Amino acid sequence: GVRAIAAIAFLEAWPAAWASSAYRIVDAPPPVTDDTFHWSAYRRYSSSDGLPDNTVNALIQDSDGFVYAGTENGLARFDGRAWHRVVLPVANQNTMVLKLAHTNDGAVWIGTDDHGLFRAKDGVIAEVALPAESKEKDIEALMPADAATVFAGTSHSLYRCDARQCVEIAAARGLEVATL
Repeated sequence: GVRAIAAIAFLEAWPAAWASSAYRIVDAPPPVTDDTFHWSAYRRYSSSDGLPDNTVNALIQDSDGFVYAGTENGLARFDGRAWHRVVLPVANQNTMVLKLAHTNDGAVWIGTDDHGLFRAKDGVIAEVALPAESKEKDIEALMPADAATVFAGTSHSLYRCDARQCVEIAAARGLEVATL
């Protein structure tokens, strides 16, 4: 009945309306030819190459060119030839490293699943304490805030952290901050 007539009227009017719209089909640009052959090689690393685990959650390169991998079972550093396990100052060396960040002061920030936040600089790794009243220890997000501080998101809040401590951003209290 009425729906069929409306549908037919729409279909009959559609090509004309489409043709008069601001959209039109144009030819693609010509293909670009490259006469030089570019070879790229990729290497796949695993626990047999020195990574603590085959699941890598985060990668970061520091200002000295070292690459850090946060895995399900700890942290490793690549020196250009081999992976080396980085010992965190925690009892369980198989702690999950979820997030990594690098700040312009040369520090590498390490966010773990259950042991909080750490900062590595000049060969020293130190814990950066969340406020005493915070119960969570999971760092779900990290982002540089400026040359020497980071924002750290957890399952219950957001913090701004420097080398000594983290200060909660009150507006995010009670919120899960998993992405920054």
